[in-house]
Amino acid sequence: MTQEQSAPTIHLLSLLALVGLASASSGCGEPTSPTIPGVGHFGTEGFGTGTEGDVGDGADETAGENELDPGLCLIEAVGAYVGERYQCQGFFEARFGADGRAEEGFPVPFGYPDSGDSYEKPFVNACCAPIVGMPSCPGESNQHLWACYIDAVQQMCVGLGTKVEEVRNNVPPAQAIIKPSLEALRDWLYLESSIYECTENFITSTGMTTFDCAADYSDVLEGVTWTLSRTNYDLITNPYVRIETIEVSDVEKPEVGEPCTDLHDNDSYIPLEIGPDEPGWTKLVLANGTATLHGPPLDGEEVTGTAGLASVATACEGKGCSAMVANLQLGSGAWRLEGMRLHSVGAAAAGNGKTSVEVDEYTISLFSPVEGTRSDGLYEIAPGAAVFSLSGRTGFGDYSLTTTNASPIAMKATADGWVLSPFELHHVDRNGDDWRLVVDASSWAPGPLQ
Repeated sequence: MTQEQSAPTIHLLSLLALVGLASASSGCGEPTSPTIPGVGHFGTEGFGTGTEGDVGDGADETAGENELDPGLCLIEAVGAYVGERYQCQGFFEARFGADGRAEEGFPVPFGYPDSGDSYEKPFVNACCAPIVGMPSCPGESNQHLWACYIDAVQQMCVGLGTKVEEVRNNVPPAQAIIKPSLEALRDWLYLESSIYECTENFITSTGMTTFDCAADYSDVLEGVTWTLSRTNYDLITNPYVRIETIEVSDVEKPEVGEPCTDLHDNDSYIPLEIGPDEPGWTKLVLANGTATLHGPPLDGEEVTGTAGLASVATACEGKGCSAMVANLQLGSGAWRLEGMRLHSVGAAAAGNGKTSVEVDEYTISLFSPVEGTRSDGLYEIAPGAAVFSLSGRTGFGDYSLTTTNASPIAMKATADGWVLSPFELHHVDRNGDDWRLVVDASSWAPGPLQ
């Protein structure tokens, strides 16, 4: 920030930072904006590298300063030790239910070519020294898969509120009476304390905080149930979350990986798929586009900020590009937006001339496919029909929220490709102030989703 700020101003800027531009939530109800808690904040001895006793024992006295012994991983930062980021490959499915309610699934593949993530933006990652040899036990102390299991659980805990929002948004009109209860559950799951409770249940209580070369971590975690400490959400009582399936099969990185100090580099990448590549679908990459935040007056001046989106114009590559897929082959007058993900490019700043905040990155993702109408070459999604996850990293912490579109999403083909009209995401904060995030008019080009 450029000046000392009052508490209300800091609150507003934290929301501004989340918009990251990514500060928006569902128009129904008011989720909080949590800082994603670290999974290692449990006071467990040696948790930083999964070793018992002095975490400094992981340093390699013959290697460069602050380098770990090969095979070791960092969960939380330990001194100045630095590892390399590994992208984890695998799958998990959580299931959640409540008294008298059918279970809902939350399946997430990660690290595969069609999973929607990438090395640069992994759904699940590990921060480790080089692998010595596989299998890791006995003889060698590779902790890479163990670190992946821990991060997969953390990402699951972070994403539960977003999944509940998807369920809430898809409730049929005849059952709309349940929506306020789902809203209350969603908001509770967004709380930092709730995410902490989730990771405590699945990581600390299962003994995952200490590496065990003989452990089968799928067996350790599968079937474990978290019974939420808040038990009543009006029409929803005694909700629970169970890990149905979890498996990490491999880790990968380039020859020289990105440096890291803990597992939290990917905390703002909520594990959502952009949709599998199906024959006949239209696949588009962003040619050029921006997003603009419009906030309430702050010290007499409106808060605004515009940030670029990763596109062909910014020389994006692979899964780092903003992209979408659409099924235009439905019955007469119908189509379906199968997936959309918008990535920021570079750091962004927003403010009003008196105060400003820098945002490292953010992502806007369509949570699940949504059907729309088409007429005379115009393809539209109705207001409120599309559920988006918004996640970002700022100086205030990492954030994840959900929202629906406050205005129609409309696109049409042109001689040069496709154009998407501006559409708006809307948020009312706890002070009652309005924030609007507008995905500005954008151009899109045909291209494979990598």
